[in-house]
Amino acid sequence: MTGKAVTQSGSVGAWDSGPFDNDDAAEFAGELDQADPDQRVLLIRDALQAAVDADDEDAQDEAFPRAVAAAAVLAADRVD
Repeated sequence: MTGKAVTQSGSVGAWDSGPFDNDDAAEFAGELDQADPDQRVLLIRDALQAAVDADDEDAQDEAFPRAVAAAAVLAADRVD
């Protein structure tokens, strides 16, 4: 990873194609890290629900990267 932005969409910088490789997803990961363990499930659920509820492009630009990161956390938790 070079650390420089590969794409720019609105105000969201992306530096690679992974689920945490953009500003909103990285911020979401930081929120999860700082959250009380009992609150993490709620943060993940809220991120996924926000993507479902996003009804315009601006809301989608913010919600979708966070939902992808939330899904990646869930998927990683399921790997045996």
